[in-house]
Amino acid sequence: MSQHRTKKGADTKDKAAFFVARTPHPKQAETQAQDGAESDLHADLVDAQEAVADTLLTPNLLQKMLDAAVTKMQVSFTSALAKINNEITDLDARTSQIEEKIEESTTAQAAIEDRLVDIEKRLSLHETKITDAEDRSRRNNIRLRGVPEDVEAFNGLHHGAVPCGLAGHTR
Repeated sequence: MSQHRTKKGADTKDKAAFFVARTPHPKQAETQAQDGAESDLHADLVDAQEAVADTLLTPNLLQKMLDAAVTKMQVSFTSALAKINNEITDLDARTSQIEEKIEESTTAQAAIEDRLVDIEKRLSLHETKITDAEDRSRRNNIRLRGVPEDVEAFNGLHHGAVPCGLAGHTR
């Protein structure tokens, strides 16, 4: 369109120059000048219409703009989707690590619980053995009444003195 406008503008200027150069009669020159001014005005209007037409949105231009916007959105969505996929992959890896640690912890806890049960059984067995040992040690203890605790009194027993609790017993 710009070639058309340039050509038309050049034609208008040429006509105006032709009219100005050819002024045979003053009245005719005045009429020709008015015609030239009208012609210039008409050319300016045509140029303005073409400029407006160039800036108007045509279906073709709208389609191009829509295609560009769609392409831009596709690139943006593709980029965002790639980021989301990377984050999902990272989360999957972290989840797997956490699951492994939980499994290890569960296994360790089960081993500790088994060991605790074993220790409780052994403790119960040792408590039973201690109770039995205490009972047996009490059964083997003999209480002697009337036997003096000091050595001199005990020596007197060897010389024929009988303690009062043992009187009537023979050797």
